[in-house]
Amino acid sequence: NSLQMFSIMMVFMLFKAPIQALLNINQTFTRFETDGKRQELLMVKAVFVGCNLLALALGTWKVNQMGLLP
Repeated sequence: NSLQMFSIMMVFMLFKAPIQALLNINQTFTRFETDGKRQELLMVKAVFVGCNLLALALGTWKVNQMGLLP
């Protein structure tokens, strides 16, 4: 709950990694896409986005626990 270097770096990574993953979602799934599999990958991409949003929520919760949110 205190402000230490390790906690700050952990929170930074909790925000950085999911945002990068969401910005590069099409590049991530390019190697799995074929003409027949494109519709099936929509559900997989939705789960991928959901998991990354959960990671962002965890980062927000941690920032709140550290007392950095108003």
